[in-house]
Amino acid sequence: MTIDTTSGTKVTRSATSSVGALKSGETITAIGTAGSGGDISATTISEGTALRGGFGRGAGAGAGAGAK
Repeated sequence: MTIDTTSGTKVTRSATSSVGALKSGETITAIGTAGSGGDISATTISEGTALRGGFGRGAGAGAGAGAK
């Protein structure tokens, strides 16, 4: 696969962290399995508002709801 870019292409890099580093009110994207009550059993959480994209499947939600 080839991905064409320009000098204006935005690149966002991530760093590994922990759930404890998240603060209430931060914008997150959670990927995992959605339960019948709407909760998500997250396997991956990304912090921030950067555009997310890629390949794969999974339920996701973007909100600053906090961690359980």
